[in-house]
Amino acid sequence: MNTSTNWTSAIAVLAAGLILGLLLMVVMRRRAKTESKPRPVLKGFVWGVATTLVLGFIGLRVAQAFQPAPKSEDVESRIARAKDLFAKDDLKGVLEQTTAVLAKHPDEPRALTYNAIALMSMGKLDEARTQLETATKKDPALLDAWVALASARAQAGDHDAAAAAIDSAIKTHPNDAPRLQQVLAQMQQSASNLPPDHPPLASASASAAAPVDGKLVHVTLALEDPSKSGIVYVIARADGAKGHPVAVKRIDTNAFPLTFDFGGADTMMGGALPAHFHLEARLDSDGDAGTNNASDPKASAEVSAGENVSLTLK
Repeated sequence: MNTSTNWTSAIAVLAAGLILGLLLMVVMRRRAKTESKPRPVLKGFVWGVATTLVLGFIGLRVAQAFQPAPKSEDVESRIARAKDLFAKDDLKGVLEQTTAVLAKHPDEPRALTYNAIALMSMGKLDEARTQLETATKKDPALLDAWVALASARAQAGDHDAAAAAIDSAIKTHPNDAPRLQQVLAQMQQSASNLPPDHPPLASASASAAAPVDGKLVHVTLALEDPSKSGIVYVIARADGAKGHPVAVKRIDTNAFPLTFDFGGADTMMGGALPAHFHLEARLDSDGDAGTNNASDPKASAEVSAGENVSLTLK
């Protein structure tokens, strides 16, 4: 029921009360003529006015009670859109959708979680970690937020705090305990291989392919044109070049050739890497993971977990 309809109903109630009051006045006047008593006329008038006021008050209360409440459709549609954009590796779109939600609902835990993923892609690990801590407080049962928080903490070298996040996730999802413990082991193993100045992104979807074991991919990247610079993004997709991203790493360096391990610390919800996946790397010129300039040097290959991979960005 909309506002205009509510006020129309209230006016109708007021009119009905007025009519009822007038009818009662007529009836009481007729009685007055037959009984020769003037007082009931006044009673009829007063009763009619009182009835009008009461019904009018009720009508106004009904109109106020049915004022449209804030709808959640916009929040739900934006969250769904953010997840869809994340599946398409459009992290800029994820940031836009979740930021719009947070502008009106700053403590929405799902928006905080996916927004944090986008922030991590930009190297804003501290800000992302703060948002994830808020998300877990607002919704302690939100598994994505706990695992993402564990990943962020592991990358920062705080392994005890990462383990605490996984323990909290297990409390609300005890059936996932073996998988979550494996996720933690992979995070810690892969994070221990990162250089001290490495600000990586760890992101993946809860619907990503199931992990198979703890194998890492040892990657070596070369750059064909040494005059180019930027930020390196490495993305693993479970189902070919157009598949859903299951792991992402961000490396802020221009020192080529670049060698690093790619594994559990670079996934957010899936634990270990899939047995087989599409690996792509690019040197991003503007540092924005949400954009993909066609002129940026890039390379890709189909790989298996545990392989040594060498790619040349061109």
